[in-house]
Amino acid sequence: MTEAERIRALRDDGRIDDAQARRLLNALGVSDIDAELSRDPAGSDVDATRVGEAGHGAPSRTGAPPDADATAEAAEPAEPGAGTTARPAATDHTPGVRSWARVELFACELDVTVDAGLDAPVVDTKDGEVGVEATESGWRIAQRDRSEGSWLERLIDGVHQGRVTLRLPEGTGVDLDVKAGDVDLDGVPALRGRLMAGDLDARGLRAVDVAVSAGDVDLSLDPSAGAHRVRLSVGDLSIRLHAHADVEVEGHVSIGDASASAPFSTRRTGMVAQLVQGTMGQGSATLRADVGTGDLTVRSDGHAR
Repeated sequence: MTEAERIRALRDDGRIDDAQARRLLNALGVSDIDAELSRDPAGSDVDATRVGEAGHGAPSRTGAPPDADATAEAAEPAEPGAGTTARPAATDHTPGVRSWARVELFACELDVTVDAGLDAPVVDTKDGEVGVEATESGWRIAQRDRSEGSWLERLIDGVHQGRVTLRLPEGTGVDLDVKAGDVDLDGVPALRGRLMAGDLDARGLRAVDVAVSAGDVDLSLDPSAGAHRVRLSVGDLSIRLHAHADVEVEGHVSIGDASASAPFSTRRTGMVAQLVQGTMGQGSATLRADVGTGDLTVRSDGHAR
């Protein structure tokens, strides 16, 4: 039985619901999820249920997860735009960030907030299977080791975990490594890392360098000086900038639509590709946003509506 067939069987048996099955199949890199979920159990397990072996993000026969960095390459044009100035990553020197929380989870709904009264992270989960350990840069928050289980078994266990609530001390950035699930951050100053499958919603960011393979991304950003980056392979990306942001923006959509409010403008760069460009203030920060397949929206708070 393939990994995809096992997920379908779990759905059919009522052990996971349809939404959870879709999220898991997304994480495995299945190309046609509707077809996989409607497949006859007696049917053949041909490779049509998967992303092509040579394609970005294709899972291995052993059930290893697709590489989100490789998947995100589809959202990157070959060369940066001529107007973009190379600068140090803003996440390396974000004002007010004193520590980092490395979040390593297989699958869950993750809510992250900031609590000024804390001096260490606090995690709340259904079964207490997520632990916190101190590191040189701050903390590591991870699901407890299950070395005896396969990658898919740990992913399914993560789905059963349900919601994980994480409260962080002030001045803590999030270094994300989540395989599947929706992630919501409120008041976190800096975000870096990757999400393989799921929606990402972050409010109050000062710095960002994140890659998402599949899902919708909604970011609210007041960018600090330096370089910021968002890569999305499949899904819609919406970025709302603070009214007084000082940033130069360059956004690329390979297949899809782009829209922007003043002072940004959009134009077509090919049959289906689009570009967003513009500068607020003097442009002490740079923001590069790349979407492979989907829509890109860039707005300032003054033009949110």
